Amino acid sequence: MKNGKLGPFMLSGLMVGPVLGSGIFILPPLVQQAAGEWAVPAWLVTVFLNAVFAFVFGFLSIQFPGNGGVADAIAHVFGARAKRLASYYLISAVIFGPAAVLLTIAQYLPLPWLDTVPGGRMGVALCLVPFGFILLLQRIRAIGTIALVVSSVSAVLLFAGSVLVVLTYGEGMPLVPRPASFDAGVFGHSLLMLFWIIVGWEVVGNYSGDVDGPKRTIPRAVMGSVAAVTAVELCVAFAMQAQAVPQQAGYGVARMLYPMFGPYGGLVCSLLVTALCVTTYLMFVGGVARLMASLADDGALPAAFGKTRGGVPVVSVAALCLMQAGSLVACLSGLARLESLVAIASGFFLANALIGIGTGIVMLSRMWKRVCAALLAVVLLVVFGQSEWFVLFAVGVLAIWCLKPVSRVVSGEESVTGR
Repeated sequence: MKNGKLGPFMLSGLMVGPVLGSGIFILPPLVQQAAGEWAVPAWLVTVFLNAVFAFVFGFLSIQFPGNGGVADAIAHVFGARAKRLASYYLISAVIFGPAAVLLTIAQYLPLPWLDTVPGGRMGVALCLVPFGFILLLQRIRAIGTIALVVSSVSAVLLFAGSVLVVLTYGEGMPLVPRPASFDAGVFGHSLLMLFWIIVGWEVVGNYSGDVDGPKRTIPRAVMGSVAAVTAVELCVAFAMQAQAVPQQAGYGVARMLYPMFGPYGGLVCSLLVTALCVTTYLMFVGGVARLMASLADDGALPAAFGKTRGGVPVVSVAALCLMQAGSLVACLSGLARLESLVAIASGFFLANALIGIGTGIVMLSRMWKRVCAALLAVVLLVVFGQSEWFVLFAVGVLAIWCLKPVSRVVSGEESVTGR
């Protein structure tokens, strides 16, 4: 790190943790239960999409460094209205997604007595919001250091534990599925759930202004991060499919740590969940707060959102934390659930991702890169179509509101402009 700027190693640490995030603990058991012997193929499709997604958004971040990130690239290709639309999608997702991350931390806490108190774990998640706000006020260097440490430790332990499970307890379901057992609906639903594991790369561009030599640093960081994330995800997926670990090993991904920690694997898993979810929270909220500050400078949001202290957009951070607290209050009152928050956030993330991928298709210089991006867009569009109807409705309303032509009176006559 030079002059407080992020180098390849530190930026990789900032990227790996959020991309693994809560998804690496939530999704493996859910996908294995839903897709059965087709779970591993679903993961293979997802890691391929993940790699293409990362390289496209890394490329866009290099072309347009700064707080605006990929949103500036979208404005360059499709205009200011499309930039605002994509930005509003991302901001909307970060109202709900990080709240789900805080709930995940609360659910994995090894405190059984919380289950005896009505709303106990949701109350804990709500209490975590002020702590998140305080951490977000720190300089990006501090956040990057935390992310590097926890993501490295978590990735190494999950990778090593999964390999040991496959070698020691690999007596479960066959890794090669039977073609006759394929169910397109189930497989598509599994891919929809797994999109949560892809989310994360699109906010990297919002930190590009804090990177030392973006054209050199970002590609190296993306390559290292993709390699690390792919290794961990596939090892966990294979271990979940093949494992026959004793019941006392615990539930889900906690079972991957049994060969190393025995009955204490559940406790270690709780610590990893907390660490990775914290970096996810800091990455998303911090990145989108910088995006909001950029929008305020452009006049797309009130000027107050652009106010900073020590380089941190304080007002934007505070606004996001307050809205996340509102989402958690809705859960606490029974108006929403963790699944609801994830579904809403995934829909907005997908809508934002589709606009970003479209930008990449236009800007990428080589034809094979454009083809890969186009294939990714088709798959994401199919996955997006499986979202809940109210998510599709909200995305459509925002699109109409942002993209509709503006009528104004010029010299006594009404004119319509799309600018």
